[in-house]
Order: sequence, then structure tokens, then C-alpha cells
Amino acid sequence: MQIYDIQLAKRFGCSHTSYSSTTLRKSIAQPDNASGAMHEVAIHGPLVAVVVTDIDELFNLSHKILIVNTITWTRKIVQTRFFGVGLICHSLYASLMSGI
Repeated sequence: MQIYDIQLAKRFGCSHTSYSSTTLRKSIAQPDNASGAMHEVAIHGPLVAVVVTDIDELFNLSHKILIVNTITWTRKIVQTRFFGVGLICHSLYASLMSGI
């Protein structure tokens, strides 16, 4: 996962808009204990969360949420049976409260 700083636009007057380039802040390697496809990214303040879904040879799904603090660069993995935007938001809130 790569995390970028992106300045969306700068306005000069009424009709001129300038778009700046992106800057790579950090490249996060996928943890060994969270293999699978990354999808459903959510961002809240300094926290970035992504669902990681893996499927085994018996077609069993496992879902984990990888949470990264973009200030301290600490990472946390949450194991879950279900996934979705609501669960990601709950995990982000819980991580904020626990100080990740």
C-alpha cells in the first residue's frame, strides 16, 4: 500500500486552476499475517484502513483490516468475520481511542 500527499487544486482568480503533483509519503509492505487482496480503503484523520480479504484452497474467506497511523506509522491488524465500510469506521474509531 502506498500513501501519498495530494494537493487537489489551487485556484488563481475565477477561471484558472493549477493541479500539483503527488508526493509519496510511505510505502507499506503487506504484513505476512494479512495476505490477500486489499480493497475498501477508508481514511479518518491520520488513520488509513484497508480491508484485506484472502481465500484458501477450500474457498473459505478470511477478512482482516489493516490500520496505519500516518503520523507514527504504527500498524494494527484486526481480524474479523465480516467487512464493510461500517466495520472499517468502527475499527478506525476504536484505534483512535486506543491511541494507535
